[in-house]
Amino acid sequence: MPSFVEIYDPKKRNEIIEQHIQMRKKQKNKDQEEHEELEKLEENRVEIFKPILDSNKKLQEEIIDEKNKIVETLNTFKNLKMSGERSLSEEKQLTIEPNKQAVSSPKTITVSNLIATYLQDDKDKSNAGYSLRYDKNNKSYTIGNKTVKFENNNIKINNVDYEATEGLMELLTKKSPNLVLISDYEKKSYQQILLCSDACYQGFDKNAPNKRLNSDPSDKWKFIREHYFTKSTSSVAEKSVTGSSIDFLPSNVNSLIDMLRLSIGSYKAGNKNEYNKIHRILDELKWILWIHNLIFKN
Repeated sequence: MPSFVEIYDPKKRNEIIEQHIQMRKKQKNKDQEEHEELEKLEENRVEIFKPILDSNKKLQEEIIDEKNKIVETLNTFKNLKMSGERSLSEEKQLTIEPNKQAVSSPKTITVSNLIATYLQDDKDKSNAGYSLRYDKNNKSYTIGNKTVKFENNNIKINNVDYEATEGLMELLTKKSPNLVLISDYEKKSYQQILLCSDACYQGFDKNAPNKRLNSDPSDKWKFIREHYFTKSTSSVAEKSVTGSSIDFLPSNVNSLIDMLRLSIGSYKAGNKNEYNKIHRILDELKWILWIHNLIFKN
């Protein structure tokens, strides 16, 4: 099949060629017009969206600038935090000495700021046997007949750890403790410390033949007397004289139960003065039961 048309008439041939040329011109003009129209559309698009594009570019620059500022601020805080932690660590490495007196070879103890603050505060400081005292000979703290050890925010007495709190430190160091800071739990902790160390007795020995109490006129001794001692009265019929004695409640459950039985028996026999003592013993037993449940629940 031929790929061309055989034209023998010259006139017809010229017409066909002319038509083809005209078609080419029209197509070229059409393409040019479309191209120009596209260029105009592009110019219009750029003109319309230029403010938005410029605004986005400015916003992007602002975001990058803010991001850099945030990163710089975070790095600054990070450096400050690291510096603060180093300072705090250095502050905790304290040499605990009574009255800030220099010694030839001080013993460095790592303790919390709370413990260090109370131990070094001479204001209203108690030197009684039922308070923390510094033993210069052994270079250690004591209460009663027990040595006291510190580690971070813990106080170890008689192999028992107590968490240092404001309330407990008030009781251990001050003549007039701030009662607002002292909770019932801290009162019981202090009571256990007094019991295990015999701190309330002269010579720190409750079994001494002529034992006497370390009583004094301080507010703390008044606190001890009111919260830890139970009063009992006995009448002497022959002389019609009413006397009074003070018994220190034991912390041992068996001893408390024995004391409760005796007091109940005495109350049934007609000694109505045992009533308050019975209730004090019951309160103590309830407290011990609460502590027991708390420990075993955890």
